[in-house]
Amino acid sequence: MTTTDRMGGFISVRVIETKNIDRFIITGETVKITLLPGKQFTEIITKKEGISPNISATEEKAGQLFNINLQISAKNHTGLKLIPFNKFVAVCENPIGTEYVLGSKTYPITGIKQPVFSNTADGEMGETIVFKGNQPFFPLILSE
Repeated sequence: MTTTDRMGGFISVRVIETKNIDRFIITGETVKITLLPGKQFTEIITKKEGISPNISATEEKAGQLFNINLQISAKNHTGLKLIPFNKFVAVCENPIGTEYVLGSKTYPITGIKQPVFSNTADGEMGETIVFKGNQPFFPLILSE
């Protein structure tokens, strides 16, 4: 086992509104996402260790439900338009290149953001973005 086999955490995150997704095809534990022409993911430039996913499972009458809470500490203003009832899918990449998909077209995540300001000249600025949602399947791996 090499040391990279045990690396955890996420190094990047990108998001897209579900209305910009043409196809979301799940095969086993993987998913292939095809975007509408001219559409692309928005990459969020994060602070070091600024991607904090928390995924918990609950047992419901219909089966297991995965509750998603993805907190992102962005370095700068992202320009994301987060309006009430928005619908997103997030893709989080780990250090070995595996990309996990949170949310789907049918079970999207929704987001809110707040500015981060400092009371000192050398303090940090940026945004805190939180995406939440539920899905009835384990987080999927993005296929090529």
